[in-house]
Amino acid sequence: MTTTISVRLSKLNNKLHWNAAPSVELMTKAEFWKAVARGQGRAIVAVTEGRYLLSPREIQRLLLRSPLDGEQEAERWWYAVELVLAANISDQDAEFPWGQIVRLKGPSRHRKHRIEICFELANRGVARAKDAIYAYFSPEDDFRCAQEIIRLDGTAGLEWVIAHSHGYLLSPHFFAFWMFDLENVIGKDELKAWVTREILHRADLQEFIRSTENWPPPKPPREPQISFDEFVHKWKRSKKNKPSFLSWTSYASKEDLAQTWRNFEVAEDFEWLRCLSLGLRHHSELADLERLIDRARAWERDYNPFINAMSNIRDRRLRIFGLELIERGRLLHGMKLLASNLEVGDESLLLETAISLIDSTDLHGVILSLLKVRKEIQTVEILDWIVDQSPCSLCRNSAVRDLIEIGKASDSILQECLFDIDSDTRAIASTALDGAQRLAEQP
Repeated sequence: MTTTISVRLSKLNNKLHWNAAPSVELMTKAEFWKAVARGQGRAIVAVTEGRYLLSPREIQRLLLRSPLDGEQEAERWWYAVELVLAANISDQDAEFPWGQIVRLKGPSRHRKHRIEICFELANRGVARAKDAIYAYFSPEDDFRCAQEIIRLDGTAGLEWVIAHSHGYLLSPHFFAFWMFDLENVIGKDELKAWVTREILHRADLQEFIRSTENWPPPKPPREPQISFDEFVHKWKRSKKNKPSFLSWTSYASKEDLAQTWRNFEVAEDFEWLRCLSLGLRHHSELADLERLIDRARAWERDYNPFINAMSNIRDRRLRIFGLELIERGRLLHGMKLLASNLEVGDESLLLETAISLIDSTDLHGVILSLLKVRKEIQTVEILDWIVDQSPCSLCRNSAVRDLIEIGKASDSILQECLFDIDSDTRAIASTALDGAQRLAEQP
């Protein structure tokens, strides 16, 4: 594995610095772990360049514990392994906590994380990680590691799982997933050929295939459509498992939606208002903006259902109201309305407001608001800030895509995104960098 790491680091450095000198600024511990929580590539780059040195305790933390922080975990196991490999730590080194990884102890999320770490290492050719995956297999524990084995070894893996699951192949639920995984590994045509070839003389496989034929089961009949008054009665009567308002709005008539808006404009119960606001924002054409603005202006709680219901509406009155809210210090509410109704000249105020909310508990909400700015007036400064500060890898991906689309993605951002936790972000950054390099090499 050490040789593999050396080759990998050589390739990484060739790609990472084809048009840039490595930074010499050290990364602090606080900066490093903030970047790790967000899944930003800058943490891996800093370790690769020697600007942050991982301690043995930090290596254990990365490989043994699944974090609860971060808005979008994505491929957390890939990211953790990349960080350790960037430090040039081999699975043979004393710092690598192999003995603890292979012991599935502690909370279930940590055990799952360690299985994912082993799966990632096995995919990279570490033999004992693959052995650990097979050793982890347990049909009595929801067929633990069956999918990982199939993804690693295709048909041979499936055959091994079937052979070691005698007496447990009762529910088709797992088997349907296994066939889907196998199709992804070997392809649809090869899967069909394998089944046709093997099923003729294997009783265990015949039983297995039969169990998957009726999966998934037919969907239960859809509940009958109901009026708004009937929905209100059902919602208020239900103590738990309340009916979905979003589902109801998918078939509600225009008259029922209009009645819902009129109810929303005068209702007082907070939970009911919150329920309605999450669905009505997708049906804003029937809203009475003046009444909603009056209610939003008078609302004193932190969560403002009326602001939420209006957050997708584009109307100059909401721009004016958003500016008013910012002026009054209700920054998050104001920027939600301003972002959807931004006009040329408002960009600096919007970004300044976002920056002032950097320590907000709803930073993700701030980022989502910024992403609502119309593309024709979206600015590079706003998109760069989203990439730099977003706690969510999906939001960061959206901003990087927009920067690439307008030709304003900087080399430093693209190089950092080569090691982002989100695989799609890594792919688009690599494509953009390759294209820029080819242009630079043209005479």
